[in-house]
Amino acid sequence: MSFHRSVPLSACLAASALFALTACNSDDSGKSTAGSPSASVPAAAPAAPSASDGSGQPGGGASASPGAASKPAGGAVPGGGAADSDAYALDHPCTKEQLSITFEPRPEAPTQRVIRVRNTSTKACGLSLIPYVELDSKKDAGNGKIVKPKVPDGMGGPLHALRVGKSAYAVLDLNPGNAATGTATGIDEVDVLADPGNMPAADTLNFPLPAGTRIADPKLGMYRDSITDAAASAAKASMPEQS
Repeated sequence: MSFHRSVPLSACLAASALFALTACNSDDSGKSTAGSPSASVPAAAPAAPSASDGSGQPGGGASASPGAASKPAGGAVPGGGAADSDAYALDHPCTKEQLSITFEPRPEAPTQRVIRVRNTSTKACGLSLIPYVELDSKKDAGNGKIVKPKVPDGMGGPLHALRVGKSAYAVLDLNPGNAATGTATGIDEVDVLADPGNMPAADTLNFPLPAGTRIADPKLGMYRDSITDAAASAAKASMPEQS
C-alpha cells in the first residue's frame, strides 16, 4: 500500500539551497521525482599549458633563448683571459699576418741594425725569445756563403708577450769590434724569421745591406721592449746560433 508524505514548506525552502525545488515532493515509492540530487559543480579544468617558446621551456616568463648567453666583457675570449693580455699572448703564438717587421739602422751605433716587430692586429700574441737571422748573398740565394750571428747563452723561458700596438726589438750588431780588416765579403742581405719557433721558413723576410757594409763576428740579441735593452742583450752574445 503506497502513501503520500507531505514535507513542511519551511523545510523545502531551506533545502532549496542544495537541491532543486522539485525534490520537496516524492513519488509513492519514496524516491525523488526529479531524479538524483543535482551534481556538485565540477572543479575548474586545468588551464591548457601555454605554448612552448621553442626551447622546451614553458612560455609566459622572461627566459634566455638558447644560445643567447651574454658575450664576455672586456675583450675576453673563450678559454682564457682578455685578448690583449700577457696571459693570452703566451698561449697564442704570433702569425706573420699580425705583425709589421722592419730592419733599420741605429743612428747612434753605425754597426748596429734594429729588427722591430710590431703587433698590428687586435689580439696579443707571443714571439719566440729571439729572431732567426742569417747573412748571405742575394745573388747566391742561400747557396753561397752564409754568416750566422752569435746569440746570448742560456736562453729559455716563455714566449715574449707582444700586446696590441706594441713593439719588440732585437739588435743585430754586424761588426761589434768595428774591424776594418778580416771582414766577410760578398754579403749583401740579411734574412730574418721573426718567430722561428712558430713560423715556417717561408715567412722569412729579406733585407738588403748597402754595398761596402763591413761584417765581422756579428752578434744578435734577444727581443726586448726597448732598443737600449735589446742592444745590451746583443752585447752579451757569445754562442753560435742554432739552425
